[in-house]
Amino acid sequence: MKAKSKIIGLMEQQRTNKAMKILILANRASGLYLFRKELLAQLIANNYLIYFSVPQKSDDLYVEKLIKLGAKHIYTKIDRRGINPFKDYCVVRNYKKTIKNIKPNIILTYTVKPNIYGNYAANKFKIPVIMNITGIGTSLISHKLKFLIKILYKYACSKSNTVFFQNLSNKGFFLENSLVNQEKTKLIPGSGVNLEKFKPLGKT
Repeated sequence: MKAKSKIIGLMEQQRTNKAMKILILANRASGLYLFRKELLAQLIANNYLIYFSVPQKSDDLYVEKLIKLGAKHIYTKIDRRGINPFKDYCVVRNYKKTIKNIKPNIILTYTVKPNIYGNYAANKFKIPVIMNITGIGTSLISHKLKFLIKILYKYACSKSNTVFFQNLSNKGFFLENSLVNQEKTKLIPGSGVNLEKFKPLGKT
């Protein structure tokens, strides 16, 4: 899959030794497993140490599946849709604590809050970040705080080393709103689909 190979290619460029640590910040363990299982499996097979931070605890079904895959779980509480500044500050603080403890070589972020707050936290430690924009959603279009969210995203993009987009529409939105510099962007054709697992149904 092209998306997986591009991310792995960037990982290889950053590689310094066989014990390279990758920290993944996301807001759903299920999304990581269902859409990025093959990427994680390949990175683990390539001798990377994978840590994933999600707001689901160790007894979650998909957390258990990711652990069995060989990744190391970190619980980080996130209110995915909340706008409480204290709770969001706690996310940044916890990300900083995680980064300080793990000392990752590189960080991958997915979805809005991990994208924004992950870059804030990583910047303190000068850790390179690959941000993934998997969709714009309502936060940047119709949310009552969309102006603030755009400011936060612009800062996060300025600190990120690479920003992946999965379609031209999302990339165009970020460029038109001056949220990201063109040279930092890379376009990938979606998250990829495992055709061995998800096979098209025949005509009925």
